[in-house]
Amino acid sequence: MVTNRKARETNNQSSSTADRQIRYLKETISALRDQLETYQFEKNKAVQAAVAASNGEIEQLKTTTQALRDTLEELNFQRNKDVQQARADSQNEINQLRNTIQTLRDEMESVRFEGNERTQQAVATASDEIRQLRETAQFLRDEIENERFDSQQKIQKTFADSNNEIKLLKDSVRALRDQLDTLRLTPEDRSSG
Repeated sequence: MVTNRKARETNNQSSSTADRQIRYLKETISALRDQLETYQFEKNKAVQAAVAASNGEIEQLKTTTQALRDTLEELNFQRNKDVQQARADSQNEINQLRNTIQTLRDEMESVRFEGNERTQQAVATASDEIRQLRETAQFLRDEIENERFDSQQKIQKTFADSNNEIKLLKDSVRALRDQLDTLRLTPEDRSSG
């Protein structure tokens, strides 16, 4: 009888110990699940924040890129306008010089009929005026050429500056994408990498 009682007590103690262990393991599993859910939530929250930040930067880069495109288009428009204006000014000067030359020719013809001395004097005056006009025309052509050259230099510098800034923006976008890819890696990927 005593042996049966001891056996039952041992059985009850074993059963009680097993029950406590099972209860402890269930509590541990539940706590681990809670920690895992909290970790997942925090991880998702961090990923969403990183994506939102990257999207904001991408939008800023898009805005900057569009602004650069607009500036470039405006520079092209202004350059074309300047070239057209320079051509128009040049054509006006040429027309004025032609008209002046024609007027001088007409005057020379008129003077020929008035007499030799007056003709010679008029020819000398006209020649001097023509020389001055040619010198002026040459000077104006040189000025126009210099303006064109300066304008081309400015346009090329603007293009180079814009291209450099676009390259820098592309490099920044690439670096941000790399950072985003790094942030997307799970801790296991990071430790294995």
